[in-house]
Order: sequence, then structure tokens, then C-alpha cells
Amino acid sequence: DGYGQGRFKDYRPWIDQFSLSSKGRTSQLQGHTVARPYVLFSDLERDAFVMLDFEDRVIDIREQFPLLDRKLTTRLAEELGIRHPVYPGTEIPVVMTSDLMVTVLEDGQLREVVRTVKPREELQKDRVIEKFIIEREYWKVKGIEDYKVITREDLQETRLKNIEEINTAWDLSHSSYFEGFSRKRQNEIISKLLELLERKNESIEGCALKIEERYGLCKGAGIYLCKHLGAHKVLLTDLNVATKDWPKEKQYALDRQNLPS
Repeated sequence: DGYGQGRFKDYRPWIDQFSLSSKGRTSQLQGHTVARPYVLFSDLERDAFVMLDFEDRVIDIREQFPLLDRKLTTRLAEELGIRHPVYPGTEIPVVMTSDLMVTVLEDGQLREVVRTVKPREELQKDRVIEKFIIEREYWKVKGIEDYKVITREDLQETRLKNIEEINTAWDLSHSSYFEGFSRKRQNEIISKLLELLERKNESIEGCALKIEERYGLCKGAGIYLCKHLGAHKVLLTDLNVATKDWPKEKQYALDRQNLPS
């Protein structure tokens, strides 16, 4: 049926929100690296996805990626002395999945990395570790050595919060600040904001206030526009600075090549 196959916009996850009940909250997010909806089965999985989706080196993320070769997972389980997971009420081996299969581009070379997401307390359970061992060894056989388990402690919380904050301004058409504005008008305002930022005479917040005054925008519209530029990596800042201090930053760079068309 095409599940667990394809790349980029054509990929269909092996497990969807209708076929799994999760202990966590199911989230549906719009991807930015690849513009398609993603279904994540816990808050932690969602947060890991948000971080990966913002990485420059990442070009594709495929969630709930299947280990389709059941003969191999079964053989590995036997060799490792581990009971292979089975479908409830049967002895049929399940098709195991990895949470996130990530394609990265480094030094002009594409490679796959696998990220499995679990709360740290789950790592105290022998059965959880056994499944991870099968998963890790499977990908080794398939030529993927970069396999890691991500816990909440591995995420940079300040960076995550900043990415989530600027991503709220990804699409100006969804903002009441610019309702009724033509694309041409939006581009004119963005161009003037970039001119102010390029002078580097004041903070991001200072430039935002000036653009509001110049164009008679509602209070908050200027900083929203700065977040929009940050989400598209036109305005480059230290996202490890506390969220409340981000607008006060004077140390930033600009990359006009990333301006959305």
C-alpha cells in the first residue's frame, strides 16, 4: 500500500494516528524542510522532530520508518537471544519501526541517520533496551552506523523554545498582522526591515519598532516579521539565548538567499 515507502513529500509513515494509541499526545505538524504533514506520537518525539527539522544539514525526515526485512529482525533476535516483538494474541513477528529516519547532507555526501526517541525512565526497562538492540543491529547490517536514542535530556530546551517561537511566524498569510496585505506590500516592508537590520545600529527589537512606526503597523507586527525571517534563516541569531532576550540581541547575521519566494 506504499506505507513506509517513498521520500520527501511522497513518504507515507508505516504507522499513522489511526493505527496506534500512544501514552503521549499525538501531534500533527507541518514540516518545513519537507513541506508535508508529520504525525508524531509523543511530546518528546514532536520536540525532537522540531529540532531536527531546523538543522541545516537535514534534507528529509521520515517518521515511523519500518524495518521491513522481518527475516533479518527475526534472525538477529534469535542470535542475540532476544524475544522478537509479536502482534498481540499471535506469534507473528511485528514489523518493527524506528521513530525518525533522517537524511543529512554533509560535505556533498548524503547519508542516513536513525533517531529513536524515549523518555530516560523507559531506558531502565530491559524489554525496551532489547528492542533497541535489535533495531540498532538491523541498521548496522543495512549499512547505517549512526543510530542514537534521544531522551528529553539530550534536547537543548532554550533552543527548542526559540525554534518553536519563530516557527509560529513561518507563514505571513496566517497572521492577523498582515491580513489584507498584498505580497508586494509584504515584500516592501520586509525589504525595509532588512535595510534597518543591515545597518546593525540597534537591536532586533529596535528595528522592529521602527518598521511598525514607518508603516503604521500594529504593535507586535515588527517582531513577528523578525520571527518570520528567523524561521526562514534569513535573520540568523543565537537561538541558545533565553527566549525573552532574543529580541534584544544586537549580534546577528543576515542571509538574503533564504528569503521565501
